[in-house]
Amino acid sequence: MPKKYYQPIIITLLVLSFGIIISLLSSQSIDVRAIPIEEKILLKTYYSLLTLVTLLSIVVILFILENKKWGYFISALCGISYFLIYALDLLTIFPHDLSIMPRTIFMLETAGFIISIPTFVLSISAFILHNKEDELALFE
Repeated sequence: MPKKYYQPIIITLLVLSFGIIISLLSSQSIDVRAIPIEEKILLKTYYSLLTLVTLLSIVVILFILENKKWGYFISALCGISYFLIYALDLLTIFPHDLSIMPRTIFMLETAGFIISIPTFVLSISAFILHNKEDELALFE
């Protein structure tokens, strides 16, 4: 894939991930879910980390627009974080919700899981490409 396509695709994927997470966070209340009481504090921490990753993915877009090498690295970290978050929930590893996941939430989480893979792969590719350009610039 040509280098000029990495930036807009990564930004689009990050914005999509942001939209999915925001819709998930706004549609679910921790107090409504059928989760054992001992996990509620852990779940609130989980949601806080989820919110942090989501905000970070939006802030990193500014650095990707400036074509900062480390912006692509942070974007890759966001991609792998989304992957892990969705995998934990879709595989029902955490949180242990005693009720069945609604279809809409399942579909959103599946879409987010799928989007996280190219986010990670393209971000790492852009980061590596940046490193190669930096090395070539040293020899000029």
